[in-house]
Order: sequence, then C-alpha cells, then structure tokens
Amino acid sequence: MARLLFTCIYLTYLCHTAALKYKRVCYYTNWAQYRNGVAKFEPSHIDPSLCTHIIYAFGKLEDNGITNFEWNDETRYVEVNAFKRNNTGLKTLLAMGGWTAGSKPYSDMAASPENRRTFINASISWLRKYDFDGLDMDWEYPANRGGVPEDFNNFPILLKEILEAFTEEAKTSGKSRLLLTAAVGVGKSVADTAYNIPEMSKYLDFISLMAYDLRGGWEKTTGFNAALYRSSADSSDEYNVAFAVDYWLRKGTPKEKLILGLATYGRSFKLQDENNFGVGAPATGAGPQGKYVAEDGFLPYYDICARQVQRVGETYRDEKAQTPFFVQENIWVGFDDQLSIYTKVNDLVISKQLGGAMIWALDFDDFNNICGYGKYPISRVMTDTLLASESGISITPPSTHIPLSTVGTTTRSPYPPPTGDGGKTPDSGGGGSGHDGITSLDVDCGHEGDGLYRYLSDCSKYIQCVKGKTFVRNCPTDLEFNIAFSQCDWASNVNCSSIMEKNFKKPKAVFEQ
Repeated sequence: MARLLFTCIYLTYLCHTAALKYKRVCYYTNWAQYRNGVAKFEPSHIDPSLCTHIIYAFGKLEDNGITNFEWNDETRYVEVNAFKRNNTGLKTLLAMGGWTAGSKPYSDMAASPENRRTFINASISWLRKYDFDGLDMDWEYPANRGGVPEDFNNFPILLKEILEAFTEEAKTSGKSRLLLTAAVGVGKSVADTAYNIPEMSKYLDFISLMAYDLRGGWEKTTGFNAALYRSSADSSDEYNVAFAVDYWLRKGTPKEKLILGLATYGRSFKLQDENNFGVGAPATGAGPQGKYVAEDGFLPYYDICARQVQRVGETYRDEKAQTPFFVQENIWVGFDDQLSIYTKVNDLVISKQLGGAMIWALDFDDFNNICGYGKYPISRVMTDTLLASESGISITPPSTHIPLSTVGTTTRSPYPPPTGDGGKTPDSGGGGSGHDGITSLDVDCGHEGDGLYRYLSDCSKYIQCVKGKTFVRNCPTDLEFNIAFSQCDWASNVNCSSIMEKNFKKPKAVFEQ
C-alpha cells in the first residue's frame, strides 16, 4: 500500500513537471534602431525561437489614448508581428509606459472612470488594428515619480476594467481575449507604495519583475545591477534578486504568474581609487558611456564581453552574490554573464516554479556575435535552460572562459587577504569551511609567488598564495580547478586524472576557506 501511494505521488509529480510550460518574454525597444554600426537593432535581428512572447516597447499615452512613439512604429509593428506567421504559438504585446514616460500621465488617466474608459477603448482599437495579442502596462511607478497616493488603488481598478473590456470584446469579436500583463519595479519601497499586489494579481495574465537597476552610478559605492543574492559588502538584504522574488511572492503574487526579469546589460561606476575596486568600493559617480550606447553608467553585454575578449580589464566573481564584475582601470561594472543567468533561472524560476523569465532587452544582448559566443548568449541560456526543464532534463552550465589576462589571479586582488570569513577570488570561486590549521599540501607559498595553484589531491579545491601565506579554496559546487585558465571550470573541461604528482615542501601555515 505504501509503495502504491509513493508511486501515485511520484507519477503526479512527474505529470505536473512535464506539463509545466515557462513563458519566455523578450522586449524589443523601438529606439535601438538609432544606434550605429553593429549596435543598430531592427526587427530583422530578432530570433523568435528565443521567445514565447515579444513585447514591443513602447507606445505613447496621449489624451488618454494611444499613439506612436517613433515615426516608423506602424512599419515596425508589421515587422514584429510577422514573426507569428511561422511561429504559431508566439504572442506579441504592446508595452505602455517606461521610465521616460514618467508616472503623472498614467496617474491622471487612471484617476477617473471617464479617462479610464477612453484609454481602454483606444487600447482595444489600437491592438486589434496592428495585430497585437495584448497590452503590457509598464507604469513606472504608481504613487511615485509624480503620481499620487490614490494610484495604489486606482491601478488595480484600471486593470480590472481593462480585463472586463478585453473579455467582453473577445465574446463579440470571436477572437482570443487580449492578454493583459504588467512590468513592475522591485525596490521594497516601490512595491509597498505602488502596488496593491494581491488585487492587481487577480487581473493580470502575468507580472514581469524588473529585477535589475538595484545599484548604479547614482550611488557612492560600487554595487551590482542585479545581484542574485546579497553580496558580502551589502549592509541591506533588499538589494538582490532573490529577495525581490520572495518579497513579491510573500505579498500575494501567484508563483505561476511571476516572471523573473533578466538584464542583458551592466551598470558602471568610476572608482575613487583604482587600487580599491571590490564590491562596495568608494565611487565618484557613473562610469563613462561606452562605445555603443550613449548613456553614462550603462554598458550593454556585448560591450562588456568585448572588453573581456580584448583583455583590457579583469573579471571577478562575488561568490556570495553569485554575480560577476569587471574592472578596467578606474571603471567598475556589475553585470550578468551566462553562468549567473543560468544560476538565476535554476535557483529562482525552476526551483520556485515561477511562470518564466523575461529579457530586458534583446538589443543589449550580443545579437551580432561580437564576442564569439554565438548570437544572443544571454537570452539563449535562458531559453535553453527553461526548455530543458520543460522536458524534465537539465543542461550543462555554460562556460565562463575568459582570456587569461583578464582573470587577474597573479596581479592585484580586489579583496584583502582572507581572514576566515569566506574568500572571493578573481572569477574562480571561494568560500569553504572557515577552518584554520596546518595541512599537508602540494605547494609551499613561502617559496612560490602570489597566485593560484592546483590542489593535487582534490580537483574541487585550489591553493591561493598571498604574500607567503597559503589559503585552500573550494570551487563552487560541480566545478573543478582548471590550471590552464587559473579558474574554476566545469568538470568536463578538466582532466583530473592527468595530474602529475609533485613533491613540494610542507607549507608553514594554511588557512582553509
């Protein structure tokens, strides 16, 4: 009987897992067409296989109605919606709002039944005219940035009335009901003041959590744009993606409606002192604009990975935050790479059974393969990981290989020598037991230069020499130390059996971490 019960439970679990289909939401921005050279992005660059939903950003709110934002939007609408001809399951939505639109126009529109009715009728007409499948509300943010406290309740009222109108229109037109979604801010204060989360969740098909822009050049110390977990330098637990997801779930968002936003760009800072460049280092403002995007403190992923490939800086990884950062002289950039995106998708979307993931935005990913990792390396990791999970399998984590000179293992370190609190090392890993003691090892740091060395008896560890002291480091789970690249790597890239035994003097003092 017990065996039968277990079998039934197990089969129920398998059926539920197999039936779970994730949304893969991709934003297209209509101003990316104005960038130059390889950064210029047009609808023809979109790879529709990455997405289940493409959201066109943005339409413009005018006199409580909808109009074009760019001069050629109507042409672009046709080009984006054309992808549905060969991708029958693909849905397209028009986004309204965005940061530059501000809050006041939407606050005014939502304030009265008459204004809301005008907007709703205009929305249905516009969406049907241009063959969109739904409306994405990106009001940034109700009751903030020029809004009024009444927005907290007016936004759910607006959503309720939109959904009711969409449902009625579908009955009369015989077409599928238009989708209704929202993109929301993740700051705790914004979540508390802007969103009546339980109420608005009733009316939305899904909610895209804009889990980025948590730290940036507006602050006085360096910090991650979208740290997965709390970094060792962060005094608050609120500025990481895991907190934001858990907070929205605790506030009443159904997990199947919550979509995790992923950034394909980084936020940069100007360091006050080039020799002090860890997480939380003093900064004097936003970093300079890059080669491709004319905005201070902002670098698309393809600008960051191009610098890595060109060996003009060093890449490090904060193992507590599970997030990398890049340092080039006095420029500090917190960003996401393929490994951190993979980890976010697994740890949050799959493990918590969220509704899916969202990319902001396609045009900041390496869509032209500038760095040689293939087109859309960030978006592709999201897609492949979710599709594999739908099939009940897992995929090999992506490689984090970067040019050797950017690893920064034998020159400077962004952190002081470890003191037993869990170490961080340049793009390799760290942390561990915190045990101090004498250990028989293969390297005597009293006679070797500063750097990283193989731990011969265990490939999941490595040795760091710092000013004559020896520190034993643990690679992150499932990784092994690759001597060729002086960093932790996937086990498939490391031939552990080929290690040659060597005789080294016993180190005087070893700190295991």
